[in-house]
Amino acid sequence: MQQPRRRARDLGVAVGPLPTGPHNAITDVGGVLVGHTTVDGDASLRTGVTAIVPVGLGPGRWPRPAA
Repeated sequence: MQQPRRRARDLGVAVGPLPTGPHNAITDVGGVLVGHTTVDGDASLRTGVTAIVPVGLGPGRWPRPAA
C-alpha cells in the first residue's frame, strides 16, 4: 500500500514568518472573501475561476496588502 505524501510542514519546514490558520487555507484570513466556480462542460471542457476579495473593498477603498 502506498504511503500518503508528507507535507513540508510535517517535516518541520516553515514557509514564511506567519503561522498557519486552523484550516491552512486562504479562508483562514480575516477580512477576505473567497469564491470559486467551475465550468464543467463536455469531456473536452473543464475550467474554473477563483475570486479573492478583501471585505470592504469598494469605491475609494484600497485593497489590503498581501503577506
